[in-house]
Amino acid sequence: MILLEKTVKTFLATMSCYFFASYIIDKHVHFIRTRKITYEDCVKFIFWNKGRNNDTELTEFFKVFKGKKYETISHQAIGKQRIFIKPELFINIYKKFIDTIYKEHKHFSKIKGYIVAACDGSIFDLPNVTLTRREFNIKDHDKFGKHRIRARVSGMLDVNSKFMLTTKIVEKSTTEVQLAIQHLNDLKNRLDITKFIAVYDRGYKSIELMLYTEKLNSKFLIRLPKNTFEKQRRKIKSNDKIIEINLTNAIIKHFENEDLKNMAKEMGRYQLRIVEITLENGTKEILATNLSSDEFTIEELKELYGQRWSIETGFKKLKSQVMIERFSGHRRIIIEQDFYASIFIYNLATAIQWDGEKLMKVQQRNPGMEFIRKSNFASIVGIMYIYMEDVLSSNLETVNLVMDFLIQQAKRLYHQKNIIKLRIEKMLKIIEDFILQLKWGDEWENHKPERTSEDPTNDHSGNPKPTH
Repeated sequence: MILLEKTVKTFLATMSCYFFASYIIDKHVHFIRTRKITYEDCVKFIFWNKGRNNDTELTEFFKVFKGKKYETISHQAIGKQRIFIKPELFINIYKKFIDTIYKEHKHFSKIKGYIVAACDGSIFDLPNVTLTRREFNIKDHDKFGKHRIRARVSGMLDVNSKFMLTTKIVEKSTTEVQLAIQHLNDLKNRLDITKFIAVYDRGYKSIELMLYTEKLNSKFLIRLPKNTFEKQRRKIKSNDKIIEINLTNAIIKHFENEDLKNMAKEMGRYQLRIVEITLENGTKEILATNLSSDEFTIEELKELYGQRWSIETGFKKLKSQVMIERFSGHRRIIIEQDFYASIFIYNLATAIQWDGEKLMKVQQRNPGMEFIRKSNFASIVGIMYIYMEDVLSSNLETVNLVMDFLIQQAKRLYHQKNIIKLRIEKMLKIIEDFILQLKWGDEWENHKPERTSEDPTNDHSGNPKPTH
């Protein structure tokens, strides 16, 4: 049984070591005078911030962290300080946290010797002000339509441990394939990329992405649209086939990476394994992979792809439980600070949940019935924010006490679902999908109900006054 408790405690106790002065913009000018709030205080405030009114957050921060009941600063003052802290600080911390866990636990979270990560993107709403619109290169409303203030978020999430391994928030104009390649570039320097499988949905049907993964000697599993490589697939009547793709100029000219263009021209042809699977709702899907049949059978690939849904659940937790979209400022630098700090909070809560579930021993009331038990992630996040002062303490004894308490709460605060009830819910979902297929044919997935509703408040032209 792998427990992360010791690794997490050590990291939290030494986390302030990562608050390097190199993350301060013009460090010879800023954070050199004695002020009410220091550079370290400012960083801790960003982790502490729960997305409420900034004045309320600051008053509580001074009372709890600084021990000053009747003293605070204005939200304008903290905003002016924050714009001199590079978001790379928070990126570095969440990555170091993950890397430390995977380094100290060599066999942690692996499927047949591979780390399996699902890659996907989501759209996040940003503060509806002109300053944010300008800094994220979003057009103003015009007679042709309204341009909502939104950003594209992409990430790779370990389907077994549920850790967010790498993530980015960028302009909506950036493509998902570009971001996937950036994720692979990041992970090749942090993990053993040769023992890594990236699982993608239909939006990632890119020869460039496949070839780049091959170049890294890594693995991929991509769900393809049904008409992709149709001519080549028709030639071989089998559920598991190897097809050859001619790397023509028409394909290569769309590549952005010059090295890959040259590589594709030299190859001329590319061999790709295509697997056709049937889901429980009767839908036939096509998967493309560079995993051999000796490594993963058709059924194993089907199961592997089924775990891709983990990243959808991860984004849901980030939005509804970590409240990642509650940005505390309007400038891009502050939005990025909030975003990457929230990723660390999510990963920390995931580590606590992991240990809580591993240590969970609950006597079943009805021995004849089966249940699935999960620690309550929302409760873990909520309690963690209450004790954030101790979580961010540099004192090992304090960190030990608060982590022991949080893991005990993760063991105690759980929810359980009856397996029979889950099976009934799953069957109803299959029937719903079947009805949609009968009505809409191959386009049925485009008519599925939206998972999240549109934000009705993010509709007007925005506040023209630049603010923090």
